[in-house]
Amino acid sequence: QNLRNVDLGYSREQLLLISTDPRSAGFNPAEISNFGNEMATQFAGLPGVNAVTYSKNGLFSGSESGETLRIPGFTPRVEGDLNAAADEIGPNYFKAIGIPMLLGRDIGPQDTATSPKVAVINESMAKFYFGKENPIGRKFAVDDEPHRNQLIEIVGVARDARDHTLREEVARRFYIPFAQSDLATPVVNFEVRLNGDTGGIVDSARKLVKAYNAGILFENVRTLDNLLDRAMSSQILIARLSSFFAAVALVLVCIGLYGLLSYSVSARTREIGVRVALGATRSDVLWMILQQAFKLLLFGVGVGLPLSLLAARFLGSMLFGTKPTDPVSMATVILILGSVATLAGLIPARRATKVDPMIALRYE
Repeated sequence: QNLRNVDLGYSREQLLLISTDPRSAGFNPAEISNFGNEMATQFAGLPGVNAVTYSKNGLFSGSESGETLRIPGFTPRVEGDLNAAADEIGPNYFKAIGIPMLLGRDIGPQDTATSPKVAVINESMAKFYFGKENPIGRKFAVDDEPHRNQLIEIVGVARDARDHTLREEVARRFYIPFAQSDLATPVVNFEVRLNGDTGGIVDSARKLVKAYNAGILFENVRTLDNLLDRAMSSQILIARLSSFFAAVALVLVCIGLYGLLSYSVSARTREIGVRVALGATRSDVLWMILQQAFKLLLFGVGVGLPLSLLAARFLGSMLFGTKPTDPVSMATVILILGSVATLAGLIPARRATKVDPMIALRYE
């Protein structure tokens, strides 16, 4: 539940992700960029579409890119300080997805292959490399050939957004215009912000892509909610298995307590008869049996709680937003077991209150 409620930095509703492979049609980098611009324009004209953009890596799908940077004036303290994630994006990327711009501007149609190289960075990258200084206008370079001497100017700072992981901290990231990439990107991921239902949009988008070039592969089409569920699939499986085994354990507790207390009542039938004959009330008998159930509960909690705290150390990696020693969870479990013990003891206890003293005294 905590994973489902993670703030992505943008709205997860009404967002459709379409993956295409223009390289399958033999497109070069310039042709791929033109394809992205053309398809984004055509997709935007479909009914029910509010905004469209595109990127290399996509949201919670596709690949994840990273680069080693050269930041003038920045001295790294440890290995990895110059590493940052990267993505190539189309015009109005942040506006279309809904990621707020904190400073500067979004990537726009003016950022072409022949214009000065620019980038938008996220707030984590801005704080790490520039502290409280305004990073707009500052420059950096990618530390590999042949880009070492190609300075990239920072034109905007966007809010941190999650695009590949829900659990880890948001990585330092920079975004460059798709048109300024010199690599033939294998996949172009379109992010389509809808204002209605997805009905008919997928078929219409597929037809537009095939009309542009029949050789382009039209790959996955998913909503962001579907992709997030897939990203959480292992956690969902663990949660379901844990719930199943917890339910089985709870049923065994119920059966065990009920069976043990029923046997105890049966074995103490003569004693109960004597007590009733000597003036014990039904409430006295009821409390006597329930006390036995509560003693079993206290013994179980006394043994189980320390073992649970010990075992929880090995389960910490499976948890998100919840500590292995979460007091609310522990208290809830004890409360549930207390309710189970009460119910398991109540049935034989009520039966014990109905024992006829004369029959009980003759009981062998």
